[in-house]
Amino acid sequence: MNKRHSSGNSFEKHEKTKFEQFKELVLSDLRIKIVCIFIAFLICVFYQINSFGAETYTVPLDVKSSDVIMVEAGSKVPKVVEVTLTGNRNILSNISSDNLSAHVDISSKVKAGSYDFFVEVVPDERVLQQLHPLQISVKPEKVTLSVEEEMMGYVKVVPTLLGQPAHGYEQVSVAVDPTTVEVHGPRSVIENLESIQTEAVNIDGVSKNVTEENVALSDVNSFVEVSDKSVSVTVDIQSISERKTITGLVVEYDSLDSDYSIVTKAPSMDITIRGKLLDIENLRRNDFSASANCSAVDGEGNFLVPIFVYAPENVQVVSQTLESISVKAIRKNVDVETDISEL
Repeated sequence: MNKRHSSGNSFEKHEKTKFEQFKELVLSDLRIKIVCIFIAFLICVFYQINSFGAETYTVPLDVKSSDVIMVEAGSKVPKVVEVTLTGNRNILSNISSDNLSAHVDISSKVKAGSYDFFVEVVPDERVLQQLHPLQISVKPEKVTLSVEEEMMGYVKVVPTLLGQPAHGYEQVSVAVDPTTVEVHGPRSVIENLESIQTEAVNIDGVSKNVTEENVALSDVNSFVEVSDKSVSVTVDIQSISERKTITGLVVEYDSLDSDYSIVTKAPSMDITIRGKLLDIENLRRNDFSASANCSAVDGEGNFLVPIFVYAPENVQVVSQTLESISVKAIRKNVDVETDISEL
């Protein structure tokens, strides 16, 4: 019994000795240890201060709308906002504006009017994973926008042409497919939107039909969304057909019986021709001939003979001032003066 008691006292003394040793270890040079701890704290704070920094990024501002409401046409929406990130300076140096997005959400509104919308900044996963802690600020924090009802409609597509066809050719018609496109936008814009033009199709110097696929549509404004981004444009190019007058064409006598002579002075006449511009623009009087067919002259006297005009290939004679003439015929070897009345 006494042995057990003595053993218990020894254990308590031993434990007490260990506690005394620990206490003595902690309390010895306590001031120095406190100073060391304070210095370590200051170093930690200094490191944190020096490793932290702030960077400002220019980020495009988007607008999130709904199928019911959208930004009113003419409402000034900031194109960009300034986003400031505060965090580890080393990591911030590897962050760019591509890692950030900013938007205002107007989809919660159901009635037209003017409202204040807070700008929301969304960092990508890389920023969220690497920057701890992270502080985000944005300027401006909110924007005031006027919103109105969204509307859908259909408008015609008007093709735009650039230049002129080659000399001798002309644009006959132009077709676009599709002829209309579906548009979405603010009611105030869609109700007054009559057409959308295409980007220019170049026909300068061409001499045949032109067909271009995937012709882009010109932007109406940033508030209008077009269902079809491109169309097909076909331009019908044809040669120009023109008329031209040839004057002073002298009529020659043709197919006359060798026993007879015509004493009537050969007249001159005008003709009107038609053909492709390139075929007729350089034609002159010498390129044509006119003949009076005297095959019906079978004796002496006056005869009405038809006049025929001969023109180059691809040229049509559409009118002539003389269709026929009256001529006086005599037998050869008869000494007769020229018929003065016919002069």
